[in-house]
Amino acid sequence: MKAAEAWRILRIGTEGDSLSGVATLDTAIDSKWGRPRFALGSMQQARLLVPVLSLRRAEKVPSSDAMQVRVLPLVVGGQTVSFLDLQCMDPALEPVFGDVVDEILARISAGREPVAAVARTLEDFRDLLAASGAREVSLSKVAGLVAELLILNRLLDRSPEAWRCWAGPLGDRHDFRRERLSLEVKCSSRLSSRTITISSVEQLEPLHEGELYLAYHVLERVPNGELSVASLADRALARASSATELRLRLNRIGCPDPADAEWNRYSFQLASQHFYRVEGNFPRLVPSMIRGGCLPAGVVSLEYQIEVSALQPHEIGAEEFERLTGRIAA
Repeated sequence: MKAAEAWRILRIGTEGDSLSGVATLDTAIDSKWGRPRFALGSMQQARLLVPVLSLRRAEKVPSSDAMQVRVLPLVVGGQTVSFLDLQCMDPALEPVFGDVVDEILARISAGREPVAAVARTLEDFRDLLAASGAREVSLSKVAGLVAELLILNRLLDRSPEAWRCWAGPLGDRHDFRRERLSLEVKCSSRLSSRTITISSVEQLEPLHEGELYLAYHVLERVPNGELSVASLADRALARASSATELRLRLNRIGCPDPADAEWNRYSFQLASQHFYRVEGNFPRLVPSMIRGGCLPAGVVSLEYQIEVSALQPHEIGAEEFERLTGRIAA
């Protein structure tokens, strides 16, 4: 049973039991240390109880703003058992916490010592388990993520492994890449826009001996539009072979919770989309056009705009783009 389903069952008050007043549900995972248990806190917060033998090692597992960790003695079958009690303190991070719990249980089921399983998993998920804070997300940033999620879902239509191609959040030069084949994604939330903003001098430079394509979406902002960060991310997370890795990428771009209200203040419908091959005399400014191949000393970044109308000779059709997505997702 997945953690999210266990907490749902506990919250509706069925099938659970109580240990010293704590609502719990047995994971049915047998180990020589005892059975871990799903649990709920006093404010219905998601918890995992992991039986431990070494209190000294268990007490070294650190808490954070997003997750409380403590050692808790409970009576099980007439005997007092010490549990490592993990509690999610940020409701916005419960989906991530669920992934963490599922991974901890998988490692214990495979024979890993419980405290080691917890400590190593928390280290692996450390970046995701940062407490969310209130912040305003701009329209352009929301629209940009929506455009990338549109492409990501097209790739996932081809293969559940296609999340691996989403390279931009990991610091890659281009948004999507498979070997030397790259795809950059741009968008505008203004129907009247006639330009595309390029945010760095390397952005429209293909990899060495590689191919580069550009996808350009015009997104019309509408109330309750079908395209939102939440709807597109939910679709991708449900279909990707690793929801955890996909959440890591979302976190890298500042969106640890795709359902967060700030990321869903805006929604859209797709007004138009165009696809281009970036080669030859495609309008752009790249390092090879600059003396010395790099920006002058003291110039740390460069942003410029290109006219959409000037890209027409480089446009490719929908069928060719479908073949391209097949190559990227393969």
